[in-house]
Amino acid sequence: MLKQECASLHGCETGEAKITCGYGLPAKYVIHTVGPVAQGGVGDEEKKALRSCYKNSLNAAAKNNARSVAFPCISTGVYGQCLC
Repeated sequence: MLKQECASLHGCETGEAKITCGYGLPAKYVIHTVGPVAQGGVGDEEKKALRSCYKNSLNAAAKNNARSVAFPCISTGVYGQCLC
């Protein structure tokens, strides 16, 4: 059901955040975000996009009255460049 709801969101742009139900997970919600890909270095644009990921995720949590938030790693090197 989570995968089906995600498909209904029609993707997510870098820095945006969208929220779904948690379904069978031990969480009421799952907030989805897309981090920047830093190829060739980390510049101001990538840093700004990463900040947007966290800011928009926290805004989605607050808007839905989430009591707690846990973040996984966002843009931490799968493409060979760490933004941390």
